[in-house]
Amino acid sequence: MAMMASMQPAPEMYPPRDRATNIDLIRALLHASDESAFDAAMADLGNSLHPSLLAELDWRERSMPPEQRQQASEFADVVFLASLAQIVSARRSEFVAAPEELEAEIHGHRRFYEYLLEQRPDVLDALDRDFNDMVRAQLAEPSRAEEVLRARRSKIRAELAPLAESVEDPEQLRMVINAMAYNAVALALDHVSARLDTKRFLARIGDSMPTILPEDIRDKADINESVDRIYGLADEAARCAAFDLTAAFAAMADVLGTVEVTSLGGCSGEQVYGAGPCGRCSMFFAGTVISIVDPTCPYLTERDDGSIDLGLFNVTSCPFCGYEARVDTVCLFHSPKRAQVIYNVPALGQFTPSEAIEAHRDTVEDLRRRYRNRLSAEEAECFDRAAEEITHSMPDFLLTVQMGTTAEEDHAYLLIGTADGHGLIADPAKKAQIVLTPDEYLERSAQSPAAGDELFDGGLDMTEVLNEAISAYESEDYGRATEILEWLHDRQPDDARVRRNLAAVYLASGRKSAATVLLSGGA
Repeated sequence: MAMMASMQPAPEMYPPRDRATNIDLIRALLHASDESAFDAAMADLGNSLHPSLLAELDWRERSMPPEQRQQASEFADVVFLASLAQIVSARRSEFVAAPEELEAEIHGHRRFYEYLLEQRPDVLDALDRDFNDMVRAQLAEPSRAEEVLRARRSKIRAELAPLAESVEDPEQLRMVINAMAYNAVALALDHVSARLDTKRFLARIGDSMPTILPEDIRDKADINESVDRIYGLADEAARCAAFDLTAAFAAMADVLGTVEVTSLGGCSGEQVYGAGPCGRCSMFFAGTVISIVDPTCPYLTERDDGSIDLGLFNVTSCPFCGYEARVDTVCLFHSPKRAQVIYNVPALGQFTPSEAIEAHRDTVEDLRRRYRNRLSAEEAECFDRAAEEITHSMPDFLLTVQMGTTAEEDHAYLLIGTADGHGLIADPAKKAQIVLTPDEYLERSAQSPAAGDELFDGGLDMTEVLNEAISAYESEDYGRATEILEWLHDRQPDDARVRRNLAAVYLASGRKSAATVLLSGGA
């Protein structure tokens, strides 16, 4: 929800990139002792171009004290302009589209293409001749920027319209809108022809990412005040010819203006907003995560029999490369039916368990305080009496939600792969069902990414056959489930998913010794 689909770039333009590579390249430039060393560092950078290099420079600029930002901004511009021909050449596919789309691109960023035509013919030469001719022809015509702006605004507004109906919580609305504003700017900075005008806009508003909604939304007047502020940002962007942002902000204001405060009476769990680099492509973007998972959270369903369905929560999807990752953050899970509280206090690869508890103590206490404030006196008393478990990573947190304990035990459950690469833990014994990211599914199944796609026996898809077995298991047709899974196990004896699922069926049908042999590595 924190990204507008019409502004979605092509994922193939953002291959995997280690952030440390960008930092090393930038440091080499900053610490160059003379002109020769600087030229060598620029050559290294040119040979290792990646969109996240500029994103790292932008992050560095915003992280600096206000008095140093101008210098950092100028440095980033030097790198961008010096590498512009190489950047455009590396991103040639972005300039291949239908003629009407390319015409809109030129008229929406007219100042950039006039700059190329007048001062940087080397950049135009990096593109094909047809596009060169189109730039010249379109710049010879009257500007159609207003027409392009209206079309973009209308398209983005249509994409955002469901937001007005889907958000039930004022805090959720604030987080989502602020993340969308951040990502709109991040996309505009990454868009080659929009970058310089976007930087002019940021300079005019104080060289920082805009924060749209206030801390507290109490009534329609607060929303109207925010709408006026967003329209003001749209006008400011238009004055800088940053029309990508003009369209995005105007559309956001249009949609926000339709939100009624009376529809914001719900609670969608405690949420936290933040920004940082993608774990795969190293581009920077913003998102929201749930810090308190309880029955008010839209991702959690707790039934009267104590069974738990936990959806795909705290997963960010990079708006550039599309990579999904679970955010390892401080989190509180409360199951009233289990009378249990589980805390995640992440070690983050740098703390021991005791150090992690101490480092996150204030945050955990704040989460507890905020959560208790939402409960009735009776509910708060039950919360205080609940048994507690502590984990130090999100995988362990999910495992503890599933198992109900941090204590290790031998246990069989169903691990289901879905067609889109995600996974599902289906654990009837523990009454838990948990959705997994593709990476989490692969880690649990101990399979390579291609394993679930293997075809065998005349082209049958293994995942489809496995799902048939799981359907038979869920309908308590253990004979059919056993027949399918044993057939799969004969053909894929090393597949961990098949072994675990077959063991689960054996246990359900009373064949405990067979399950034990199977899980211990026997045939």
